[in-house]
Amino acid sequence: LDDYPGVKPSLDQIHVAGVNSDGQLVTERYLLRDYLVCEVSKGDDLYYLSYGSWHKAARRFVDRVRAEVRSLQDVTDDLKLPAMKFREHEKDYNARVAEDKDWLLLDRKTFPMGGYDKVEVCDILTDDGELIAVKRMKDSANMSHLFAQASVSAGLLTGEQDYRDHLVKVAKKKWPRNPLSPHDRLFVYAIPQGKKGGLWREMFLFSQINLLEHVRTIRATGHRVALCKVEYLEA
Repeated sequence: LDDYPGVKPSLDQIHVAGVNSDGQLVTERYLLRDYLVCEVSKGDDLYYLSYGSWHKAARRFVDRVRAEVRSLQDVTDDLKLPAMKFREHEKDYNARVAEDKDWLLLDRKTFPMGGYDKVEVCDILTDDGELIAVKRMKDSANMSHLFAQASVSAGLLTGEQDYRDHLVKVAKKKWPRNPLSPHDRLFVYAIPQGKKGGLWREMFLFSQINLLEHVRTIRATGHRVALCKVEYLEA
């Protein structure tokens, strides 16, 4: 929309539709509002906007989801990840952590695997074998990418010998005398966010529901899951 001066980003006047290579309409037209998803707290109640309609989340359901997320293993104090600098890019943060901790940086180092084009094993591999995936808590889409990164990797470690061999190979290059087993690994979701309190309290409800689905997927592969909160440095 920024490329079209004079066009105001109205949620109720701008439509989104799919066209083919000839410019012919091939999907229905939807209002821009239909793509907006948000979550709002008012008092003790939680409301969310989805597909253009407002909904109220049942308090009992919200409490149950948050309790389950709160019960997940938390390795914040164990890993002691450094704080993320204000406006620091995730790739720069990952590189800095790997260097400071003498861990293995695997961010953006993809491995072609089966039906997947290119797969990241994780962002950072520790010398104890924790597979860390890092993503800012900006929105639900950002969190979905984070959760899927670990669950896809966990499934491949269990089901694909080439993928397991790849992990062992890259680990041996870093730690020749400390070969890491690809079995029963701990996947860590490291989430930088500036709010006070635990991730179970501050994470979007949509993201918490999504997280639990991926946790179940990872556990079904025989691996474990933990959360790690990363603080922000003051600007």
